[in-house]
Amino acid sequence: MGKISKSFPAHTGTSRPTDYHVLHNEIGFLVNDLHGLVHFLSYVYQRSTTAVSVVAPICYARLAATQMSQFIKFNEMSNTSSSHDGEHL
Repeated sequence: MGKISKSFPAHTGTSRPTDYHVLHNEIGFLVNDLHGLVHFLSYVYQRSTTAVSVVAPICYARLAATQMSQFIKFNEMSNTSSSHDGEHL
């Protein structure tokens, strides 16, 4: 089992094909089953009313990572400013 290519319906000029590579097929999915899974997962992203080019679990993981990095940056800034406040006393 190699790669799965999927092209998503989109507005004119905005469609882009996406390739998914199967690294290890532990469950034993058939190629047609994986095509169906990728197709269905492209329609369950809550922020879009159409299909997305990257399946929803990847979109959600990217959002979570972005939010966590912003939280860490904010937390580091707040720790830095509070440590500077103590030095002036």
